[in-house]
Amino acid sequence: DAPTQVVGVDDDQPTRADTALVTEVAPAPTTPLTAPAPVAPAVLAPAREPYMTPPPPQPRPVIGEDEDESWQEQPPAPSSPERPTPTARFQRSLMLVGMFGLVVAGFALAPYLSIVAIGALVLVVRTLSWVSEAQRDRRLRRGPRWYDGTLALLSTPWYLLVAAGGTLMLLLWAAGIAFVTGIGALLFRPPVQTGLLVMGAVLAVALWWGPGSRRLRRSARELIGGVTRSATAGWLMVALVAAGFALTTFTLLGNGTIWAPQPGPPWREGTLLADLLGFVSI
Repeated sequence: DAPTQVVGVDDDQPTRADTALVTEVAPAPTTPLTAPAPVAPAVLAPAREPYMTPPPPQPRPVIGEDEDESWQEQPPAPSSPERPTPTARFQRSLMLVGMFGLVVAGFALAPYLSIVAIGALVLVVRTLSWVSEAQRDRRLRRGPRWYDGTLALLSTPWYLLVAAGGTLMLLLWAAGIAFVTGIGALLFRPPVQTGLLVMGAVLAVALWWGPGSRRLRRSARELIGGVTRSATAGWLMVALVAAGFALTTFTLLGNGTIWAPQPGPPWREGTLLADLLGFVSI
C-alpha cells in the first residue's frame, strides 16, 4: 500500500497537455486601431472682394397690358460732355470777342437799325432754346419718337410767344442803361461816334448779363460749341465774324453814323432831348 512515486517527473514543470492548452487559449497579437485625421473642409473663394459694393438694382419699367413691349424704347443715357480742345477754346474766345465788337460797332454805325436787328436775333435764339429744351425733356421722359421734329415745329409759335416776354424785358433793360449812359456822355460833349461806341459797349454788356440773359448766354455757348467741334468750321466762323466787324468799322469810318429811319440824332433841334440838354447846359 505504499505510495507510488513517479521518477523523473517534476511537479513544477508543466505537462504536455497544459502546454497545448495554453497555446490554444493565448490570443493572437493585434494591431492597434488609429482614427483617421480629420480633413479640413475646402474654403470657397468669395464671389467678390469685401471692398467691392454690389451694383444697384435696375428697376424694370412697368408695361401695360395693351402695350407692346417691342415698341418701348428706352431713353438714351446722357453722355458725358467732351472736353474742348485748346484750339476750340481759342476759337470760342475769338468768336465771343468778335461778336461783342460787332455789336459795339454796329450800334455806332446805325443805332436804331442795330437795336431792331439785335432784338430779332435775341428773340430767335431764345425761341430755339425753348424749343430744344422742351424736345430734350420729352425724349428724357418717354424716349425718342419719329414725330419729335414735327411736334417741335408745331410748338414753335407757342414758344415764340413765351420767349417774347423775356426778350422784351431784356431789350428794355439794355436799351435803358445805354440811353442813360448816352445822356451822361452828352453832358461832357464828346465826339458823337465816341459816345455811340461807349453806348454800344454798355448795350452789349447789359444784353449778356441783364435779367433773363441766362438763356441767351447758354444758347449762344451751345451754338458756338457746336460750331467749334470741327476746327475747319470754327476757323470759318471766326473769319466770318472778323469780316463782319471789319466791314462795319470801315463803313462807320467812311460814312459816319446812319440815323435811319429817323432824320437825325435824337438830340437834334426841335426834339425834347435837345430842349432838355439846352436847359441843363444853361
